[in-house]
Amino acid sequence: MHRPEPNFNIAAQVIKQAEQNPSNTAIIFEGDRWDPSKNNGRGGPVTEQHFSYRKVFEEIIARMQVLRDLGLNKGDRIAFNLPNIPEQIFYMLAAQRMGVVYTPVFGGFSAKTLSDRIHDAGAKLVITADGGYRNAEVVGYKETYADPALDNYIPRETALATLKAVLETYDLGDLAATLYSDVNSALAGEITLERSDVMRELGASLASQNAIAPELTAELRTAVARQLADAKHN
Repeated sequence: MHRPEPNFNIAAQVIKQAEQNPSNTAIIFEGDRWDPSKNNGRGGPVTEQHFSYRKVFEEIIARMQVLRDLGLNKGDRIAFNLPNIPEQIFYMLAAQRMGVVYTPVFGGFSAKTLSDRIHDAGAKLVITADGGYRNAEVVGYKETYADPALDNYIPRETALATLKAVLETYDLGDLAATLYSDVNSALAGEITLERSDVMRELGASLASQNAIAPELTAELRTAVARQLADAKHN
């Protein structure tokens, strides 16, 4: 007896159900906040939304257009840093339909962890929200996590390349290689890092060099700091 192949492609199933059972409920979303007065005192979520298969399909198409308008194509990578809201599902399914690879990053992770995930995944775009609810408390997302992740951290290889480029502009001989090696070793294992991490390790390496003049030390630190300030996350 022939048995059909199982199909676990959720995006494809949504389209199928939108055609065959468009009015059936696909998603019931319940917000995090609780209203104890609802349901005759039994309580219920403050926010409750029902999405039919047809509505989910429409939301997916709308998100696909957003991603296309941003220049994303099959094989591109993006990151999500969103609260538990329906929009995250819509964007995930839209990405699946387009062949865009995505990495969802839990909203409780630090800005450093988010920065690492963004760079490690090679994400061209980060989709986030101004904020959301967790345990009925307002939690910031964009200003708390996404903005610092992209503004305050840079990839380790970018930081090291910046340091090397500055050192090569000075006639330091073997000292340039020593300084670079010290910083490189101290920051080993990091994916992204703060610019101050580079400056701290450079300062420690310079302090261990007895033959270098204080004026040159200050000049090197200033030059590296200026170039790091212009370095970007990706």
